[in-house]
Amino acid sequence: MIMKIKICVLAFLFLVMQNILAQKSSNYKIVEIDSVNNYYFITVKKNFKKYLIISNKIRTEGDCEKIKHSKKYKLVLIKYVPAIIIPNRKNFSISIEDRVVWSDGGKYTAYTTDMLSGLCLTTRFKYCKIHENKK
Repeated sequence: MIMKIKICVLAFLFLVMQNILAQKSSNYKIVEIDSVNNYYFITVKKNFKKYLIISNKIRTEGDCEKIKHSKKYKLVLIKYVPAIIIPNRKNFSISIEDRVVWSDGGKYTAYTTDMLSGLCLTTRFKYCKIHENKK
């Protein structure tokens, strides 16, 4: 009995670690870019699954490498933890600046990333853009 529990725990830990390592850095395609007052909502897709990235609107000094629609970028996503969660019977909503800006209809979870500053790739991560061959 104890051996079965140990095997189950090890299998669970293995699966969790695989998921963490797979999420470390992955290629995401920019599908949609939307915005409200001080935030960008960037919908990305990987393996037919959509993710929502929330990024603060930040004024940048000089030029920056902005992400572009339909391009792929290597990103590390971090689950977004909102300041206020408005509970709902079936799902939840995210409130930013006293406005409900996103409601989870079960499509995807909200994330953030340190690799973006507004719509710009951060200087540290400029190398992350995937260069595609043009035909």
